[in-house]
Parts: sequence; structure tokens; C-alpha cells
Amino acid sequence: MKRSEQITELGKALAAFQAEVANPKNTAVNEFANGHRYAPLGEILATVRPILGKHGLAVVQDAKIEGNTVVVTTTLFHESGEWLESEPLVLPAAGKGGVTAQTIGAAITYGRRYQLSALLGISSEDDDDANSISVTDPSKPPQSPSQSQKQQTPQQTQKKTQTKQQKVQPIQQDQSKQQTQQKQEPQQQPSQQPQNKPQNKDQFKLVDYKTGETPQGTPFAKITAVNTETGETVEVFGRDKAGIELSLSISQKEPFSMTWKDADNGFKFLTSVNGKTIADVERELAEGGEE
Repeated sequence: MKRSEQITELGKALAAFQAEVANPKNTAVNEFANGHRYAPLGEILATVRPILGKHGLAVVQDAKIEGNTVVVTTTLFHESGEWLESEPLVLPAAGKGGVTAQTIGAAITYGRRYQLSALLGISSEDDDDANSISVTDPSKPPQSPSQSQKQQTPQQTQKKTQTKQQKVQPIQQDQSKQQTQQKQEPQQQPSQQPQNKPQNKDQFKLVDYKTGETPQGTPFAKITAVNTETGETVEVFGRDKAGIELSLSISQKEPFSMTWKDADNGFKFLTSVNGKTIADVERELAEGGEE
């Protein structure tokens, strides 16, 4: 963090400001982060500006474009001439169509909001006890049985079940337990088919596409599409690099098919587009990195 040679007067004024200011109201909702609420930039500025001025303080925020990123810095000035400047915050600004005015504006607003709150020592986010991190942590991708079964053909599922029975049979000592297991395992296949069947056959038309980051820094793409047969609108999220890359294969004009995984928090996470799966994309990314 950069600063003027002396910040004595600025420090006094900032202490007085913090003693008087109240946290801005969290009037906005993050659709991706499990309904996480936050204060938009306008709400923060409306809350702090009168009190900053009362104590001889002012804030200046600067943003510049560097390639596919924007760099935001925030400086706090005191009427004595003393100042305090935050470290540059670098944010991605590229969406599906590359760097556009909309993606740049969104990244700048995001950066200004977080830097301003941090520099002034105020809270503009709900405290969710890190639950949103545990939901969207890219280092821990979901490994639920439903996801793996969605990406398998019925023949693969049947072959896997038969292999499992062959491995279990030699170690089963109780014949009645073995028969019970053989009766239960085939029943697991129909329970997964109703989720895959309509998603694989239905066609969708793209309505809207957005990209962004969660407050914890997890990148995502939000796909809003309408079912061409039923007219139902769905919102599906492409999570992390592989999910975003997969979402970029969606045509803006032509109908497409897609599948998703329903998470416990109510969100739908993209698993395939026109038959291409997350696993396919991850493999391509890995091969590209090796080259």
C-alpha cells in the first residue's frame, strides 16, 4: 500500500469517520453465490460520501485497461494533503464476445466496490461463514454419483454394474446379502434416467449469456436459455475454466442441447453441450497445457 510521507492527520480523520459511519445496506443479491447479499457501489458511495466530507476526506478511484484485464486503484485523500493508496486490483474483463464495453464496466464496478470497502474499513457483504467457498471451491469439484452416471451411456452403466457384482461375489460370505445386493443394483439405473433423458433430447435457444466472478474469486458463466418445445426458461452456470470453455461452444443463433447437474443449493451446473462434456474440455485443456 502506498502513502504520503506523513499520514497523521489522515489517520485521525479516518478514525473519526469509522467511528461514525454505518455499514451500507446489502440491497443486492448474488444469484450465483447461494443468494449471497451485498451492497452495490451506488449504495456504498451514498453512505460514505457525506461522512467522508465531514472529516475532510475524499476518495478517487482510477481504472485502466491492460489487455483482457482492468486494473483498479483507490486513493484516499485528506484536506491536509496526506494520502493513502491501495494496491492495484487486476480483474479479468473478457466475456464470450471478448473485451466489450459491458464486460469492462462490470469488472470496474466490481473492483471499485471491493477496494472502496476494504480501504475505508466497512463491510458490504453478508457473512456466510465461508459457506459460499465450500460450494464453489474449484479445488473440490463435485464427485456425486449422479454426475458420473449422467456422463455414461446405458451400456457403460450396465457394464460397470456387472463388473462390480463380479468383484463383490467372491468375498461375499452370506448368500442372502449377495442376492439382496444383486436385486438392488439394477434398480439404481432407472432412477438416474429420468434426469438425463429430457435434457439430452430437449433443444434450447440461448437468451442471455454473462460472465463474472464470485466474491471468492471463482469465475463463472451464466447461461439463460429457453426450451424450444416447452417454452420453459432455465439458468445454468458454467463453473471454473472448463465450465466457461464448454459454455463458449453454445451457438447464439442455432438451437443446442445441454445437460446439467442440480446442486444442493438449487443452482444448475453445466455438464455437457451438444454431447461434449466437462471431462472432454478438461482433457483438451490438459493436453494444451502439456504442449
